[in-house]
Amino acid sequence: MVMSEPSHDNSPLLLGIKLGTACTAVVSSRGYRRLTPSVVGYPRDIIAVRMLGKTQVFGDEALAHKSALALYHPLRDGLAQDGGGKHDYNAAFELLQQVISEARQDEAGDLSAVIGVPARTSHTARAALQHLVEQFCRSALILPEPYLIAHHLNCLANGLIVDIGAGHVTVCAVKGAAPLPQDQAVLPRAGDYLDQQLLAMVNQHHQGVRISLPQARQIKEQYAFVGEPPEPVQVTLRAKGKPGLYDLTDELGTVCASIIPEITEQLAALLQSFDPEDQETVLEHIYLTGGGSRIRGLASKIGEALSEYGSVSVSCVEEPEYAGALGALQLATELPPADWREFGLASRLPETGI
Repeated sequence: MVMSEPSHDNSPLLLGIKLGTACTAVVSSRGYRRLTPSVVGYPRDIIAVRMLGKTQVFGDEALAHKSALALYHPLRDGLAQDGGGKHDYNAAFELLQQVISEARQDEAGDLSAVIGVPARTSHTARAALQHLVEQFCRSALILPEPYLIAHHLNCLANGLIVDIGAGHVTVCAVKGAAPLPQDQAVLPRAGDYLDQQLLAMVNQHHQGVRISLPQARQIKEQYAFVGEPPEPVQVTLRAKGKPGLYDLTDELGTVCASIIPEITEQLAALLQSFDPEDQETVLEHIYLTGGGSRIRGLASKIGEALSEYGSVSVSCVEEPEYAGALGALQLATELPPADWREFGLASRLPETGI
């Protein structure tokens, strides 16, 4: 989590928001920025209420007290996803309210937001989000996150974006406008899948060792690599309650490499959707973003896998967790909220505040 000090001025407050399965990123025109785990926790009983002193907690605080809480991840597979129950919808509402309220930093007046949503977010989920933001924002523009990342990179045409999130990997062809369904591929093997596979392999290969899913995620986030390991992956784990040092280099390398074939296959397929004369340029503008882009060696391995198509440049976006939010804020700054209605995706509302 990173949070900046407030800097007030008289201009309308603009927010760039990226709604993600694992984390929600918010940046503002005042210099505020914060990354919040996309989780809401409700106390399981009266003892938990007394311990916490509140009836709901968010983000890192919710994860820190998970044993006392019922946890909801309302942004999995898109906000208020199809088939989601009342609790999912309420949790989504409260999470959005919380992150926007924090971004306001007690500032009154107009607030407008550009919001990035996963590429696969359904029409129903998008409509639910539109209804939610009506409670908080004077104007809102909802766009696919890959387009906003491309905007942040100033790569609005002839490029390929690979967003490796917790729930999905989105491979998107950037062609000068908001991506159409045929310009995108959504792959289910992403960060959560890697965590589950690592957990299974460790429990299978090391007799007596049992690790939890949060432990597997922590190991992945600290040591993830493909290709030659930069260092042995040695971690302290417990077998039958007793601590010991275990080498997980082979398991982690195998798990992380498992997502490469599908990604390169989809990159190759989307490359062919560009005009032949543009494909050489496209190959020089392939960008990895999302938390999974931090896997060491991933960019070079994907580049190697695509080498038969010509000269390839695959690079990782700086601050990948914030890229969508930064692109959203950039768009909000460049395009006045009064013009958003022309795009057919904006909601124009009376001022309500939070």
